[in-house]
Amino acid sequence: MQWKSAPLVLAVLAGLLTFGCGGDQAAPPDGPPPDDTIPYQNLSRYGFFSDPVAQTPAPGVLPYEVVSVLFADGAGKLRFLVVPPGGQIHFDPSGRWTFPDGTTIIKTFYFDRDLRDPQAGWRLLETRLLMLRGGTWSAYTYIWDDAQTQATRWVAGRTLHVTQVGTDGQPLTFDYRVPSTDQCKTCHAQDTVAVPLGPRTRQLNRTHDYGQGPVNQLDAFAQMGLFDSAIPAPSTLDKLSDPAGTDALDRRARSYLDANCAHCHNAAGTASNTGLKLNWETTTPVDLGVCRRPVAAGHGSGNLLFDVVPGQPDQSIVVYRMRSTDPSIKMPQLPTLTSDGFGTQLVSDWIAALPAMTCQ
Repeated sequence: MQWKSAPLVLAVLAGLLTFGCGGDQAAPPDGPPPDDTIPYQNLSRYGFFSDPVAQTPAPGVLPYEVVSVLFADGAGKLRFLVVPPGGQIHFDPSGRWTFPDGTTIIKTFYFDRDLRDPQAGWRLLETRLLMLRGGTWSAYTYIWDDAQTQATRWVAGRTLHVTQVGTDGQPLTFDYRVPSTDQCKTCHAQDTVAVPLGPRTRQLNRTHDYGQGPVNQLDAFAQMGLFDSAIPAPSTLDKLSDPAGTDALDRRARSYLDANCAHCHNAAGTASNTGLKLNWETTTPVDLGVCRRPVAAGHGSGNLLFDVVPGQPDQSIVVYRMRSTDPSIKMPQLPTLTSDGFGTQLVSDWIAALPAMTCQ
């Protein structure tokens, strides 16, 4: 496999400006910004896609998949990575990778138009960019128009109305919330510094078809010369489990929590004050919430006493908050409006399977 870069992508990756998350403003509605101004008003100006509506990546734009997916009200996601020419990633087998300046991470959210027929196509809702310039990661959001011809930059949050055909042939209508640019810090901040969440060893240690059959993504990245040193065999490295797969319940539930909760619930996240650490590395039961009393009681905890009560999911605050759609109670706070029924049941099953004990 050969690593190439499209001319328009190269223009973006030249690192024209340094900017910070949430402090910028959208371009005036009466016209796009000059060609040398980043972020652009229209997503198409970056040249990331040879066919933006089909999400066909341009040369130099690398698609990838994660093992455990973040729930976003049932939206599907397409993920891409752009590393600047000559740049290399510093590989970390368990921690976060270090990306070269000029890197862009791309994620597009969509819904299938007809759940009975994948050939009916999709409706693109938003494309988020996480761009590393001058050592700072900054987030930019582009919302797709109803005609599905253009995605325009949007700074404030916005609610989109979605209609699709359900598996029973009946129309489904619901709202989808696009977070504001400033809300990126809620999930991406680690010790107040924004970082990527998905692209790391335990999430990318899986196969993807780059056109010649499925290959391990870590091996593919290495063959493309994207890492600054040789990496161990993927079979020896950390790997999450597919929450909907067939691995042991504990692995699947912990993988779900790592992807959906741990970006805030870790020692450096925005929920570090809770003492609840749901990242994959955590092994101490009380840090995982077992018989842990919450830092705040009352409405948000449903008057329950412990984050996790082994053998009793209905007495566990974690499950109570996952089930809720009340903004003052629900977890995660972002980016969802609905409760993830699958994830809640998975975590409930995990708690029910823990050896019963009396919390005091």
